[in-house]
Amino acid sequence: MGKRVSMKRQTPVPLPSRLLAHLRRWSRLGIAKGHFVEWNGRPVASVKTGFASGVRIAGLDVTTGNVTPHTLRHTAATWLMQHGAQRGSWV
Repeated sequence: MGKRVSMKRQTPVPLPSRLLAHLRRWSRLGIAKGHFVEWNGRPVASVKTGFASGVRIAGLDVTTGNVTPHTLRHTAATWLMQHGAQRGSWV
């Protein structure tokens, strides 16, 4: 299935050289066969559904509405800064 044409702009995401090296190795070894997010060798159809399943399996309280992928982004940024990374250096 191809992408639908839209007017939404997709922001380029710069890859750190270490991550790019891993992605190339995974591709060469057949670990990641063609999609960035895979499960059992097949592309993940919906990251949102997968995240919801993970939240449910972890037993997190979803009634507050505070468990979102965006929360993970902020948590990761906080941990990086706590360990000395400069803001924006992890992008």
